[in-house]
Amino acid sequence: MTREQYIKKIITLLERNRGRELPGIFNPMIVCDLLKEQSSPWVEIAERHVRKAWLAAQKFLRHSIDHIADPMAVEAIMMNVVMPKLEGITKAMGERMAKLLDHSGHPITYNLYMTDIIQKIREEREESRINSIIAVLFHTTNSGVQRLRDGCDANQVRHAFLTSADRDMDHFAASEALDYMRAYYKVIKKRFIDDLAVEAIEGCLVTKLKDNVGDPPSGPTCFGPPVNQPPDFSPPLNFC
Repeated sequence: MTREQYIKKIITLLERNRGRELPGIFNPMIVCDLLKEQSSPWVEIAERHVRKAWLAAQKFLRHSIDHIADPMAVEAIMMNVVMPKLEGITKAMGERMAKLLDHSGHPITYNLYMTDIIQKIREEREESRINSIIAVLFHTTNSGVQRLRDGCDANQVRHAFLTSADRDMDHFAASEALDYMRAYYKVIKKRFIDDLAVEAIEGCLVTKLKDNVGDPPSGPTCFGPPVNQPPDFSPPLNFC
């Protein structure tokens, strides 16, 4: 999907959810609606990542028990002690992950990184616009020097650079909403990856393994499995 195609989609959302905004300003909740749509693949990615960590923990515990117990005792310990607690941990991890994936609230962040992203997005788009103007008003000589085309003067150049290419207020608001969504997406993605590792993996899995499964009466002391690679939550949008 191209940027223009997605902007048309956003314009439809703006018309449907219009409030008291002035022309050219979008409803901030549009960002949440767009983010919810773009982050929908996160559910499957996160579940797969959490499941992988849970299986690694199960495998680690089995190896630990194998090392200290005979085969018959291993199966009994796994079935009667380890697996029931691991199932409870799985439920807690799922509940925590569901809260982390909830983007229904008002968009909020104090991360200055978002401002940097928005500025970078606008600079890239402005650079593209300037390059288009230069291609129209200037030509490259045989020696590689760019010169103003015949019939063009300084006033035309000044007017071309000062004139905004976007005079449609709805299109402008949709473009701004898209820029903010892309910036907010990157901020939320980084936060979600950290929260998933800290709150779901470390908080619900590793800590509870040490506190519960690792109790002397229950089984061997263990320290949770390391998660070597964070999941990839790359944005699905690729604008041409």
